[in-house]
Amino acid sequence: MKGILADVDWISKNVIISEGSILLFCFDEKCMSGKISKLKCLAENNYFQIAVEFIDGNYFRDVEAKDFTINEASKVLGYGKVIEFFR
Repeated sequence: MKGILADVDWISKNVIISEGSILLFCFDEKCMSGKISKLKCLAENNYFQIAVEFIDGNYFRDVEAKDFTINEASKVLGYGKVIEFFR
């Protein structure tokens, strides 16, 4: 997978989500940095649709899970659900 399109529930009050942000995306125990290339605010506050590009496009190749977290070190910043995998 080269990237994802996903819906995100942003729970952090201290970290701002924005285009160009590089954050840690985790599918269960498998984590990698990714860059938010597109960001669209959805109808409700703190709900976004994002497109993410990963540094190593093959790292999540075998991942089938759709649920993930967005982290900063060990702190969860948001929860997401994949809409589409870009392979």
